[in-house]
Amino acid sequence: MKILLDTPILLWALANDARLPDASRRMIEDGKNEIYYSILSLWEVQRIHLDRKDPPVPDAETLAGYCEEAGYRRLELTGTQVNSADSLFFSGGNGYRRELLLWMMASQAVEEDMLFLSADPAAAAAEEPRICYTEEKRQAQGAGS
Repeated sequence: MKILLDTPILLWALANDARLPDASRRMIEDGKNEIYYSILSLWEVQRIHLDRKDPPVPDAETLAGYCEEAGYRRLELTGTQVNSADSLFFSGGNGYRRELLLWMMASQAVEEDMLFLSADPAAAAAEEPRICYTEEKRQAQGAGS
């Protein structure tokens, strides 16, 4: 199966972060699956890299290198994917820029017949079965929290 990772899922997978949901981790680590990252994730990470210094975020070139080392494949953006994006609708989200990226990455996945894994709650509203909302794991809270 071909799987496109949303930016947070991609970053958590590369960093072996505890926030990565177990089901997502199993899918990503299954050697039968082809894992992809979007060119849009590189743009998003570059924007975060330029805007935020703490905690530091890698630049797009460094992230692309990590993805290639992990065996992930880059998915470029095509005109067909852009044109089909208006058939997908999301509400809520973390602001216009993030929602637009989510929308475009979901469109990429649907057009390429891939599963799209996202931890963005806006993806939960999608009626397209190839768009999968996977809630991030929360860190265990101490007793009395």
